[in-house]
Amino acid sequence: LAAVLPYAAAVAAAALYFRVSVLLVSILSGPIQLGYFAASFRIIEVLAPIPALLVGSAFPIFARAAHDDHERLGYSLGKVYEVSVIVGAWVAVSIADGAPLAIAIVGGAKFQPAAAVLAIQGVALGAMCVSAVWANGLLSLGLYRQILLINVSALVLNALLVSALIPLDGARGAAIGTAVAEIIAAIVQAVAVIRGRPQLRPSTRILPRVALAAALGLTPLAMAGVPVIARMAISITLFGTTLLITGALPPELWALIPDYFSRSKLVHR
Repeated sequence: LAAVLPYAAAVAAAALYFRVSVLLVSILSGPIQLGYFAASFRIIEVLAPIPALLVGSAFPIFARAAHDDHERLGYSLGKVYEVSVIVGAWVAVSIADGAPLAIAIVGGAKFQPAAAVLAIQGVALGAMCVSAVWANGLLSLGLYRQILLINVSALVLNALLVSALIPLDGARGAAIGTAVAEIIAAIVQAVAVIRGRPQLRPSTRILPRVALAAALGLTPLAMAGVPVIARMAISITLFGTTLLITGALPPELWALIPDYFSRSKLVHR
């Protein structure tokens, strides 16, 4: 019970994260800005559980290694972290490029200003992909009180940032506050896992390579006359090509490709 209660409270704090932003926009701004933020939130709300589900599939490995093999835990955390950085950057870039189309589908032409809000919230969703890795690392180590402290602190920081930025830039200010709070939470979680455990420190080799891929993936935003679908296709091509050229993809991913096709052939026989 002593372990369950702090973790349950931490999960509750995480569940309130984006909803607090919606509440603050409704209090501190007008109905128009609330409409823009709510339209963006509807899309993010659907996508938000995905990072936790994907990273959570590796939790049994983390938990077993955390019990008696921190070297293995460091290896597995590091590899999942690298993939999560790539996926998080791709998610952020794709949402930025596809935001006008997504908002047009959800809210119609009158909600187009919400595209900028969604693009910023895409950064928060990308950070959540990385944050999920370290959250599972903390959970595998049994650091329940640290999880609670970080989640509650992130919730408070988010509320403070959003409250300060809404008067300055409405819904976009709220989105910026949420994104900044999520990035800081991911960094703090990583520090909490690594502190006192140097064997869990991940490699940072891919960070500049993924940053370059993301920057190139965002260049189609300057193509004003190009349809959104075409911009997204160009963006994905630039992003993926840059990852391949720079060698950012972990070798383990390449090793899985032959196994995947081998299994596919066996299934179709």
